[in-house]
Amino acid sequence: MVATNLLNDALALPPDQRLHLVQRLWESLLADPEHLPLTDQQGLELNRRYNDFLASPNDQYSWGEVAEYIRQRLNEK
Repeated sequence: MVATNLLNDALALPPDQRLHLVQRLWESLLADPEHLPLTDQQGLELNRRYNDFLASPNDQYSWGEVAEYIRQRLNEK
């Protein structure tokens, strides 16, 4: 089988080359995210978060607000 041979070849690579291969594969998946299936748990969590947002839209924080909060917390230490 081609897939088995490909996997064996990949596993025979040195660690740094395997890591590079994983990164390239991951990037290729991110380029086409709509074809990635969600697990049942991921779907439930997305629905939960969406329903929380609909129930209290003013209780949400922007990424900028979250990042600033994290920066402030890190500077406190």
